Amino acid sequence: MTAPEEVIVGDTETTGLHPDDTPPDRLCSASFIRLRRFGGVWREVDVQTHLVNPGREIPEGAARVNGFTWTPGGARFIAGRRNLAGEARFSSIAGPLRDWLGDTPLVFHNAVFDCDFLDAEFQAADVPLLDQPILCTKKAFSDIMGLGRPDVYVPGTNLNALCDRLGIDRSSRLGPDGRELHGAEVDARLAARAFMKLEQDNLMLAEPACDLPHRKSLMRNFMNPF
Repeated sequence: MTAPEEVIVGDTETTGLHPDDTPPDRLCSASFIRLRRFGGVWREVDVQTHLVNPGREIPEGAARVNGFTWTPGGARFIAGRRNLAGEARFSSIAGPLRDWLGDTPLVFHNAVFDCDFLDAEFQAADVPLLDQPILCTKKAFSDIMGLGRPDVYVPGTNLNALCDRLGIDRSSRLGPDGRELHGAEVDARLAARAFMKLEQDNLMLAEPACDLPHRKSLMRNFMNPF
């Protein structure tokens, strides 16, 4: 694949780690920043950020990270957290969002995680899965550290560590009380800055969406249904 002239950098926040659990973990928010290259310089040209009603409780461990709660009627509401119970379900935005993403290459810090959740939500909404090239800043960081580009998480390659390695200010991740909060748009912007630095050094490698681990698993289940 030749170097892209346009990419979309995304991030998601979720109720947990596994969209195939029972009950399944669900999306809480997603943000996408469209970057276009002008004269060799990447510039932001559009952004979409969505809060999503996950339709289920958000475990305390996830809530401490993303600052969300799901409390229909306001019961058990914890001050300082954003209640997602009144937000739209993902199914109502899935079609327009998938059209907006189109076939533009997608960049994530942890593409295996983000794409797994996005595909699960698109599939539940009967919307086509992602099929464009996928680029991952975490894999590039792992490569820099001499650890290859594995699909599994490599300790020490989180977004904070990458920002520190590249000299990117990550103070936007701190909440009003000084504690770290992960927000989809904040993290997408940090990943976008990391992408621009890594891309300059030819460290961002595109992979087809069909090579994502969850997609390979889907294909195996399709080929061997029994």
